[in-house]
Amino acid sequence: MMVDFRNTCAHGSRLFNRAFKRALSIKKHETNGDLLGHLLEPGFTAAPKPNQRLYIYAAALAFMLRSHSAGSTWHLTFKTQIRKFDLTLLASDGTQLIAPNVSMGFPSGWEELALWKSTP
Repeated sequence: MMVDFRNTCAHGSRLFNRAFKRALSIKKHETNGDLLGHLLEPGFTAAPKPNQRLYIYAAALAFMLRSHSAGSTWHLTFKTQIRKFDLTLLASDGTQLIAPNVSMGFPSGWEELALWKSTP
């Protein structure tokens, strides 16, 4: 179901606060090693509809690219871009409305997960 992610990127639509139409479902037998294991934990993120948010799609893409025989450093570039993302939008009560962990499905401490670290 990466088609929604692909189409959003290809047509220049926003990614940062989107809930994709189709949820991306990852099963235990589809997670080779520990790279995607965190996605199987219930409540891996505080965002609503976590399987329809940017993070799960980006994690699946990073996993696929890292698993390819040619290798890839896309996961490092993506990590850098998310760190640079600086859009502060606060609700009237002062809570943050847009942030990677609030509206994009990123789990807390995601940058330290094995999936987003340099390959050995």
